[in-house]
Amino acid sequence: MPRSFRLVSLLSAYALVAAAMWLSLSPVAEALPAGEHVPADGRDRHTTHPAMRRSHVFNSDPGTKVLTSEELKNEELTNKESTRDSSGESKSVKLTFYWGEVQTEADSGDVILGTCSGKKLASVSEAFADAAVMEGTATLSNGKTINLGGCDCENYMCFMETDGPIGTKGNTLVPYYSVAAKNISYGTTLMVDQLKGVKLPNGKTHNGCVRVDDEGWGLVNNQIDWYVVTEANYKSLNKLVTEEKVDITIQDCSIDE
Repeated sequence: MPRSFRLVSLLSAYALVAAAMWLSLSPVAEALPAGEHVPADGRDRHTTHPAMRRSHVFNSDPGTKVLTSEELKNEELTNKESTRDSSGESKSVKLTFYWGEVQTEADSGDVILGTCSGKKLASVSEAFADAAVMEGTATLSNGKTINLGGCDCENYMCFMETDGPIGTKGNTLVPYYSVAAKNISYGTTLMVDQLKGVKLPNGKTHNGCVRVDDEGWGLVNNQIDWYVVTEANYKSLNKLVTEEKVDITIQDCSIDE
């Protein structure tokens, strides 16, 4: 082979290797800042990852202890005490939203949602199934609420029926006052300046106090994920709370339950 041809071949090979390395280093999707809507499969998303976000995967295996209301309260007090040293210090964190999916007629399909033990719960569209996994909770057309269970979710057989949306400890989430976080202890109450005075879809006015009732695997350390019940509520509140970052202070305050 002539030298010139060998040189061209070598350059071509180097170019292919460089292209492969560039593709492998391409960045993943970033979290959407507050105030922006991006359609995905016909649904608006304001989450931290396009696939899965929440980590309140409640382990329903036999032997797992579900805390009672009194035990949950005691754990909240313990965690508040452990974070008291940092109370009073304001910190700027990223704000995102989450909600439960609600099945409609448009969400019918042949994808089976079921329990970890194999019980069928519903037949839905793939888009709805993916959304239910991402948000971690959903309300089916029969009115029943399902949440992620304690098993792998590759085949959508990973849910359990519950009385309502639940958090990390199997606790019921409080609309507009529960948040998910990664590096703030469960039960910690936070004052969020940007939520004070916000008119809520239920007609009430937010007092700025929220509580860490959940956590998320797609969350970063300096971030809180606000539980707003439905996607429709997210759309309306996202127009009122448009800041990408909010100021939080760890302090004793009362949520509106």
